[in-house]
Amino acid sequence: MLLEGIKDRVFPGACYGVFKDGTLTQGVAGTKSYDRDSVPVSLETVWDLASVSKVVGTTTAAMMLVQSGQLDLDHPVSLVIPEFEQNGKGHITFRNLMVHDSGLVAFRPYHQTCQTAEEVMASIYKEKLTYETGSQMVYSDLSMILVSEAIERITKTKLDEYLKVNVFEKLGMKHTGYFRRDHQSFVEKVSRSDCAPTEEMENWRKTLRENRYEKTGSEAMFGVDPQFVQGEVHDPTATVLDGVAGHAGLFSTVGDLCLFLVAFMTKSQ
Repeated sequence: MLLEGIKDRVFPGACYGVFKDGTLTQGVAGTKSYDRDSVPVSLETVWDLASVSKVVGTTTAAMMLVQSGQLDLDHPVSLVIPEFEQNGKGHITFRNLMVHDSGLVAFRPYHQTCQTAEEVMASIYKEKLTYETGSQMVYSDLSMILVSEAIERITKTKLDEYLKVNVFEKLGMKHTGYFRRDHQSFVEKVSRSDCAPTEEMENWRKTLRENRYEKTGSEAMFGVDPQFVQGEVHDPTATVLDGVAGHAGLFSTVGDLCLFLVAFMTKSQ
């Protein structure tokens, strides 16, 4: 199936990990990009996990706080984030956010209206509900962004640092983390060039980079190749949130994700 996808140009390359009868098999196929000179994918290739960040990163951190008694899923979000109470949202609980029935819209193109992380969060706090809370389930990026903000306020630690210390390092996930806008690497041996590109650079991203470069004087945010998004989160909202967000931003390898899954399976037995 992977080879068929590569042949049909659905994607240029992939990694896989399969558990069967207690045995793990890992493998690779294809190349990092469609470029004629692109290098083959390897087990060390680092991938943008996109929405898998919600599960491996944000949900894991949130449930650890539930287990420790620091977070109650049935408490209103506004107890931790008072700004969220605007426009009749004071009744929404963390459980509503986690199961995506809060009433929040699924997605907003904040990258078209916001230049900073602070502006994105202020916009989310002002959001009005698009349906009655609990009446339906709508998969929402906004919900997980709010959960990650609550995690940071409760722990007084940035989400990426909290996960690095409490999850990734403990499980031996040495190639997993978030690329902050102004950092070239999230761990010593992982750089932007180790990542598989996601797509060609969009015009809005170029403009955002130029504006931020002028203000900071740092070239660290520019990634590897100005023509492609590589080693920089692809999700537009996560990009404006400086690369670390509850709904996207996590990078990892197939081997690290297998370590994560083994830990869960072992724990559940």
